[in-house]
Amino acid sequence: MSIAETIKQSYQLSDQVVQAYLNDLSDDELKIRAVAGMNNINWQVGHIIVSEHQIAEMLCPGSMPPLPEGMAEIYDRANVDKDDLPFYTKERLFELKEEQRAGTIAAIDKLSDEELMKPSPEKLKMLGGTIGAIFLMLGSHWTMHAGQWVAVRRLTGKEVKI
Repeated sequence: MSIAETIKQSYQLSDQVVQAYLNDLSDDELKIRAVAGMNNINWQVGHIIVSEHQIAEMLCPGSMPPLPEGMAEIYDRANVDKDDLPFYTKERLFELKEEQRAGTIAAIDKLSDEELMKPSPEKLKMLGGTIGAIFLMLGSHWTMHAGQWVAVRRLTGKEVKI
């Protein structure tokens, strides 16, 4: 199996976790802060989408579909504590997730194993030592946040999924 295929398989697993935890949450529930200081799920999802776009674009310039105007600003780290932003709906966030993921996969598919094993750009070294490791992290980023979503699920009485 190629490195690209391995990365794409890992994306499938993280997508299953995302769907399991978020499918039955409403737009209002995505804005709940289950614990003081915790980022709401809506912000987290938008942040992950923007991050994937920015990182994949750094690795493969010109490969990603554009984000909607203003999205990067809404889901910027400077806004983690704001609840009055024009957050996107869950439906729109999922559409954007799929658009960006398609761009990421198309970028990966153009790279050989040798290219994926090349050292990562200096600016991204803290995320992984190779280009392939950074692409792998883009799927893991979703599951890193998913643990926080359980708190909202428990608070709202949702079914245990995983």
